[in-house]
Amino acid sequence: MYDAESQPSSADDAAPTLPPAAESAAGGYEVALAVEADIPGIQFAAAESWRTAYREIYSPDYIEAFIGRAYSAESLRRVIGSTQSVFVVAREEGSVVGFSHAGYGPRGAELYRIYLRPAWWGSGVGDLLLQRTELWLRDEGYPGYGCFVHAENQVGRRFYAKHAFRHLAEHDDGQHQFLWKELY
Repeated sequence: MYDAESQPSSADDAAPTLPPAAESAAGGYEVALAVEADIPGIQFAAAESWRTAYREIYSPDYIEAFIGRAYSAESLRRVIGSTQSVFVVAREEGSVVGFSHAGYGPRGAELYRIYLRPAWWGSGVGDLLLQRTELWLRDEGYPGYGCFVHAENQVGRRFYAKHAFRHLAEHDDGQHQFLWKELY
């Protein structure tokens, strides 16, 4: 899973919306657009996920620096309010257990990040987040979208394989594999 650090935003425009069905509880989880009050939960989920998923890939110093930069309150406020992307959270009993973020990237539509707290890996919450994110992408008119995953991130690679993403090696970026999924 790959994080794009600087996504375009416009504070003057209205944030994206999801159809009412996307705001309802599914399987005991509430899946909804992120709001500023979710920021501490997003930061906690990101930190737990990164420290677990990448502990054999990156040094602890790198992980902590990346989390601090990519998940700063300022950075999250900017992308949560953006009209150029959608940021979705899954909550259980009011606590954020996972999130996804997608929008317009240099290759068209792109999933910038999707992470769950490790205790929720394999629970189906990631499926719900991806469904809601894909709903927004379809509504925006995208026939497909891409994402990056670190070649050594086995958890991420299994998740994307399960969801019919194809590896397009010609678009790889160093140790990150570029994956593509058709929506139509």
